[in-house]
Amino acid sequence: MIVSAVRTIVAATDFSTHAGLATHRAAVLAAELGAGLQLLHVVDPSAFAAIRDWQSPPVDLGAAAVAQARDGLLRVAEQLATHGVSPTPQVRVGNPLDEVQAALHDADLLVLGVRGSHPVRDFVVGTTADRLLRKSTKPLLVVKTSSARPYRRVLVPVDLDRKSGSAGMPRPISYA
Repeated sequence: MIVSAVRTIVAATDFSTHAGLATHRAAVLAAELGAGLQLLHVVDPSAFAAIRDWQSPPVDLGAAAVAQARDGLLRVAEQLATHGVSPTPQVRVGNPLDEVQAALHDADLLVLGVRGSHPVRDFVVGTTADRLLRKSTKPLLVVKTSSARPYRRVLVPVDLDRKSGSAGMPRPISYA
């Protein structure tokens, strides 16, 4: 039996294959723990600046990207509903790292894929998961592969540095 302090899970997605694995795992966990599930996609407006300058007349690509992201999140939410959860889709606009961290303010766990949809950028500056691991103060689950079974154990690595004390769950999960 699981006694859990995880009441809200945020699953961040960029609609890549790895993000799909993460949203699926987040839905399974939310159903298992009786937690709420928020699906999050961040539209980065800096990606449209160069393209906007080339358009004549100017086109609001940001608004189109937000609408497309909202539609994509609704489709993902419908697919995940088969797990017995009702995900809440949320689209934010801004720096992805900052917006994910802001979305975590009232959440207990962040779930995301190991890689995103930009392999060259990930190679040069690191994946979003890498950067969030360094900055986040909330528990983070990075999903690498699919699994048909629920998780049975949790491993929290520490390096015995004084800051490592905050690496664990703020409220423990215990298994009986």
